[in-house]
Amino acid sequence: MPPERNRRERRASGQPRSFLAVACAASLLLSFRGCLQTTSWIVANFRGGITPHRAHRCKRRAVEVAEAALETVQASPEGIVPVEEQGKPGDSVDEKRRLRPWVPGLGVPRCNSSVQDIYLAPRLAGLRTAEMVLQVAEKSQMRPGGMNFAESVEILNKLVELPAVNWKTVSRSSAMDEIVNLQKNVLQNDMLRAERALEAAMLGKTLLAKGLPQGQQLADEATEAILTKQLRWTNDAIVMLLSSDLALNDGRIRQFAVQLAKTMLHKFNPAQILDTLQAVLTHPEELDEELLGMIDYTAERKMFRMAPSQKIGVLYAFAKLQWKPDHFLHAITYTAAQNIGIFEVWELGNLAYSLTKLEYRDEQILSALARATIWKGRKMTPSTLSTILWCLGSLGFRDAKLLSYASSTLLWMLEQDVMPAVAFSRSLVSFALLQHADAEFLAKASAILTDCMQKGHSRAMGGEPVRLQLLGPDSIAFSAWAFAKLGYRDDAFLEAAGSFVLQNRAQLGPGGIGYILCSFATFDHQKTKLIATLLSRAAEIAGMFQARYSSHGLGCSAAGQN
Repeated sequence: MPPERNRRERRASGQPRSFLAVACAASLLLSFRGCLQTTSWIVANFRGGITPHRAHRCKRRAVEVAEAALETVQASPEGIVPVEEQGKPGDSVDEKRRLRPWVPGLGVPRCNSSVQDIYLAPRLAGLRTAEMVLQVAEKSQMRPGGMNFAESVEILNKLVELPAVNWKTVSRSSAMDEIVNLQKNVLQNDMLRAERALEAAMLGKTLLAKGLPQGQQLADEATEAILTKQLRWTNDAIVMLLSSDLALNDGRIRQFAVQLAKTMLHKFNPAQILDTLQAVLTHPEELDEELLGMIDYTAERKMFRMAPSQKIGVLYAFAKLQWKPDHFLHAITYTAAQNIGIFEVWELGNLAYSLTKLEYRDEQILSALARATIWKGRKMTPSTLSTILWCLGSLGFRDAKLLSYASSTLLWMLEQDVMPAVAFSRSLVSFALLQHADAEFLAKASAILTDCMQKGHSRAMGGEPVRLQLLGPDSIAFSAWAFAKLGYRDDAFLEAAGSFVLQNRAQLGPGGIGYILCSFATFDHQKTKLIATLLSRAAEIAGMFQARYSSHGLGCSAAGQN
């Protein structure tokens, strides 16, 4: 039959022209589950083509869905609220049951449906006192079918967020007992989902921290359910358990979470792999080398599915853990060298930090990193630029074009805004490691440091602000060592540095003492008082280390000699 003739016959028979759009729009009024199932039902009935009989069935289905949606929700000045909440006081139980949301073909009517769960959070959002929250909880408790699990979680989270809550009064309320009993009853379900057990355990810990006696029982039962029951563990639930405070404070749960992660790691997506590494990073003192090796292998296999930020995030987490991922490291450095331009500025900084921490020197990736720094240097923060320079200096990779560009960019950054003193001194040390002796840059850098040390006290008195932020004695010591390494002598800087270090000797660390003494010895800058003060500070730091070693049961005599 020609298409035009077929369209004319359908219009003459009164069939709707856009019944599919009507059905989809009606299903959007329902929950997410209802929308998916209703739309998939409609699409499944058109696989064999559109016939008048199927069109009539679809029209009838759309009408049923729309009627169910209109019976479920209705508009009000305060927003959309469940129809159950608007029943008259004289309504019978049967009449209220008739108002329960139900979608044809999506199961039997149930009181605690996903259509109702979405209305409690907006109602709790505007409440400011615990009494108002408990009133909402009591209303939900009096509803036919009672309060459901999702509502109890929302109510407890809202109570925790409120300031100045009298938890003794809250613990004596009937609503709180109902909430805790509901959580316990859910834990007895044989088909319990792992997410609900985790929520119950974390809520129990929260209530216990607030001083509620019900929290201890809830936390114990939830913990026992996690360890003993055959729960339905999804990948997200495993990551959630591994990164939770439960795993941090309970060795049994942590060991259980690690075993789950090892079992299901091959099914993790890139985001879950990154979350797993970050969870391990929260307590690095309990590293599991087998888990890290499996993550390394899995990340290398699934690297083609990772976004650039995820690749850098995984490598950065490995560097923080001081774990060298052989498989992943070689793969990502090769890929990054070929596509260095796709990385953002902060990703380049994390890449440089990772290469430095892992001591991975590869000419190809370092050359690509230098090129990207020249392209995007003016968009970087001073800390990011100094991190990249420190990476190249530590790994001994010299790029004359980058060094010339970096020195001019640092001076440009100082003219635009204040710069962290640590970033500036670290850049100077990097130049010294690479033997980049730019006389013009060194003269300006020395003048800036001298000016900041002399005017440092004026900032506290409301004077002109200095251009280097958080200038401390360690930054001055590192800068002085860089000048000595490059053979640049400035007597005004040395005098100002000596006075500045004496005034702030309490903040001087062991590294700073060594660097400032080395620089003064190089320039033969003899300051008896300064040297005596530095030696006294070194003896004080050595005593602190000796006391720390003694408290940990280590060899204090050897530590003191060192």
